[in-house]
Amino acid sequence: MQFESVVRMVWLHFSAPNSFIESYAGSIFVDNPPKEFPSVAEMIAKIKKCGVKGPGETLEEFKDIAWKGMNNHIHNGYLALSRHVNSYPEKLVIQIIRNSNALNLMAAMVLARIKQSKDDVNFVKNLQLSYQDIMPELRFN
Repeated sequence: MQFESVVRMVWLHFSAPNSFIESYAGSIFVDNPPKEFPSVAEMIAKIKKCGVKGPGETLEEFKDIAWKGMNNHIHNGYLALSRHVNSYPEKLVIQIIRNSNALNLMAAMVLARIKQSKDDVNFVKNLQLSYQDIMPELRFN
């Protein structure tokens, strides 16, 4: 769920059409719902075309690696049940925490960009560099 939330946030910031955003701006009623979000794959494809290198590629790589496992925990549940019974391998727990750290950093970067603060953008970049040991391997510097 964290991954999909970050994808939506990045898509809204970089790629969503104004008409989509405006559909959520007013009062929302059950009989007149706003437009539905595109699929995760569609949002990532649009992010990759936004002209900013890195976010779309990083989200796509994350999706390629983790999508099946994330969906299984949320929708099927057999991995969650197995992990409850047999415990989580330490290596997997470390990977999950690193992935979560990276997603939080992506969200922080979008917020810094929305604020249009170079100081905040640089602060988030420095966090990424300072805490590489608790992040997934960087592919897009």
